[in-house]
Amino acid sequence: MAVEILISKILLLLLLLQRSNSSRSISSCINRSSTAESSKNEPGEISGNINAKLEAAATKTKIKIIKNKNKTINNIFKIKIRN
Repeated sequence: MAVEILISKILLLLLLLQRSNSSRSISSCINRSSTAESSKNEPGEISGNINAKLEAAATKTKIKIIKNKNKTINNIFKIKIRN
């Protein structure tokens, strides 16, 4: 549950960065990768391969997603702006 909330916040941040940075649409990239699952989900629910969705969104922008290597906390992401 906490991981899903964190991932949804990251996706929201990516969308906000996309609006401030006139690059290609992150939302269309994310929607394209989750179209088949979206009808099964509750509003705001994330399912499927979350890593693939984040990486697909990151490749369309100047954002690099770095996984945390801490063994006790899994699936925590850091976002770094590429130069």
